[in-house]
Amino acid sequence: MNCEQANNLIGARIDGEIDNGHVAALDAHLAECAACRGVVEAMTAVDADLTRAFAPRRAAAAAVADRVLSQFVVPPAAALPAPVTTVHRSWWASWGRPLVAAAAGFGLAVLLMRPWNDTHTPIAGAGPSSVPVITVANPVGQLSLATGAVYICPPNSDNWRPLESGGAVQAGMQVRTGPKVRCEFKLSDGSEVRLNADTRVTLAAARRVEVASGQVFSSVHKQTDGAPFVVHAAPAETTLTALGTAFDVTCAPGKATLTVVEGSVKVDAAGKQNDVVRGGEALTVADGHFADKRQVENLMRATQWVDEILVMKGRDNPELARRIDDIFAQLGHEKMWYMQAQEVRRLGDHCVIPLTRYIESDRSKRTPDDEIKRREAARIVADVATTWAIPELINLLSDNDGEVRYAAAKALQRLTGQSLGRRPEEWRDQSLMSCNNTIAQWHAWWEQNKSHFPGADPDSVKPVELFKAAVPKDKA
Repeated sequence: MNCEQANNLIGARIDGEIDNGHVAALDAHLAECAACRGVVEAMTAVDADLTRAFAPRRAAAAAVADRVLSQFVVPPAAALPAPVTTVHRSWWASWGRPLVAAAAGFGLAVLLMRPWNDTHTPIAGAGPSSVPVITVANPVGQLSLATGAVYICPPNSDNWRPLESGGAVQAGMQVRTGPKVRCEFKLSDGSEVRLNADTRVTLAAARRVEVASGQVFSSVHKQTDGAPFVVHAAPAETTLTALGTAFDVTCAPGKATLTVVEGSVKVDAAGKQNDVVRGGEALTVADGHFADKRQVENLMRATQWVDEILVMKGRDNPELARRIDDIFAQLGHEKMWYMQAQEVRRLGDHCVIPLTRYIESDRSKRTPDDEIKRREAARIVADVATTWAIPELINLLSDNDGEVRYAAAKALQRLTGQSLGRRPEEWRDQSLMSCNNTIAQWHAWWEQNKSHFPGADPDSVKPVELFKAAVPKDKA
């Protein structure tokens, strides 16, 4: 059992809805997982608080129901024919009284709660009858993505509570992640702040983040009024000020390391030193002094922990596409090819769209070195593609490069079990013109079978005529 499954069962147990088959598994997980035990404690405390808080309202609702019921007068038996009286009394006893009581109670609850006036943030993991409500006025942001449980604590409080995706956060709230949990907050100014595992921050304002420990990646939205975005790295007593930029900061006891991905960040170290760190540079601050400032050989590797969050955003995420483009732009040193290609492969089929767009674009066809890169991209696509990518692979069958066609044909054979009479090696060794008939067959095959592959774009296979028009005569 993992933590996500456990969190679902914790709410069911508190509500008394867990079945016996899951009790032992949940107990075994809780015995080993301190984070989930903390969830149990927090949710149990919240449930008890809610029970006490709503007791007066339940009593008031019951009183209103009793008064409403007292206004109903049941006709004497003699006033109605026997069959009708029997039916009337039976209906009233079975349904009438409970329905009126429920309606009265619901009406009172609506009047008391006034849901049209409040913005509520439910807490993650709570069951239907134990969902605590936090009223958030003027939130500075909301939790947009998380790989596990994320906890918040109101200002001047030690009461940590789990926060669900979409939940709002007010100014001054503390936020923390546990082991192996990463998350992203979308701030009200449009900026994004991502927290790595075992990270603790305070969202002091819409454009101010205070990092107590861990690692934070900020993608800053540039405002028209030029208002700065500030990150305070508490362990190093360092203030980082940025406009529109993206940067990563890692905090450890007594020091902080800044890595700027794009743009620039002004660094003030405890009033002792200040400097500007630009895209592609990193700076470590220790004990109020700059330890070193250096060029970063591979920015993507330095910030690769955010890839897990980008993958959660979907295959067409533009930031993910830019990261893959940057990796391929760095493919110039043979000793680095293997490592960089492995970074892309880690993204699985989420890299297929960016890589196929790279292969199809002019930027992959400028120099002889680009030919090597686009072939590597085609090999990765062939290895990681799943069935939703079949249309993209069919499009690559019309590429001018035989190695790209070979990779696409191998992937299609793996995913569909079909070759349509042409072996992958023949796509590589024979001219593109000789492959035209089989390309047309693949297009016809897709039209007949596209309904069998959910998740694939049924209309993304490009017309054959477009490819024929694009083929240079010397490549045919």
